[in-house]
Amino acid sequence: MIDKTGSTLPKLLLIDDDPNIRESLQAILMDEGFDVTAAANGSDAIEIMDAPEAHYALVIMDWYLPTELSGYSLLNSIREHDPNIRVIVLSGDPDLVDTLTEDNASEATTAVQKPITDFNAFLSLIRSMSGIAS
Repeated sequence: MIDKTGSTLPKLLLIDDDPNIRESLQAILMDEGFDVTAAANGSDAIEIMDAPEAHYALVIMDWYLPTELSGYSLLNSIREHDPNIRVIVLSGDPDLVDTLTEDNASEATTAVQKPITDFNAFLSLIRSMSGIAS
C-alpha cells in the first residue's frame, strides 16, 4: 500500500478474535496506508504466515485468544517463522503488559494495554516498529 506521501508502507499482520476490534483496527490502519492482513485466531495467523508471499514487517496480536495458539505459544510460533519480526502485543491486563514489557526488553516485542487511549502514539509505535520514520 502507499501512504499519504506516496511511499510504500510495510505489511502488517493483525490477530484478534474480537471482530469489532479486528475490523476497526484493520480499517484504520488501511486508511493510514498500511497493507493489513487480519486473522481471527493464532492458527489462522500461522497459516497466513506459511504462505510463500507472506513477508510481514510487524505483527499486532491480542494476547488472549480462544485457541491453543495464544499468548506465549503464538508468540513462539511467530518467532519460529521469522525470528526477526517485530511484535506488538495487545492486552487489557495491565499486569501482563508490565510483565511482557519487562520480559521483552528488546525492541522486537512491545506490549500495549487495551483499550488504546492514545491512538496517535499507537500509530507512531506501529510506524517505528515497522521501520517507518515518523
